[in-house]
Amino acid sequence: RSAWDPQIWTHSFLFLASVVAGANGLYDLCTLLALTTPLSTLYHFDFEKPGPIAKIEGLMAKLMFVYGVLQLAKAPSTMLLVIELLFLVATLIIFTGTNLCKEYYDPWHCLMHVVPAFWAMIVACHHTPLIAI
Repeated sequence: RSAWDPQIWTHSFLFLASVVAGANGLYDLCTLLALTTPLSTLYHFDFEKPGPIAKIEGLMAKLMFVYGVLQLAKAPSTMLLVIELLFLVATLIIFTGTNLCKEYYDPWHCLMHVVPAFWAMIVACHHTPLIAI
């Protein structure tokens, strides 16, 4: 894939979320994003081939999702809880839809680099870390 392919350039949103998390002291989230983003980029750059990178990236992405779910319990307001729940639902819909319907993967999976990134940015701006690093 080229750098201009949406499966590649949309990782910039995850990179930005990592910067926001680090700047706001959520080093646990920053670390998860800093590890997941390059692995995911490499995975997509090579057209989603199975292998060690795919397995590690998949595990890291799932850990990020669990991190977001755990942060729901620490939502500082009902409004933020609702917003974060909407990001959770959108993430689940995109993940499930693009994995069950393979024809949707290429045009829509790139949203898995955007929607969770915005969810992470909201967490990074309004939450405290789950793990103090």
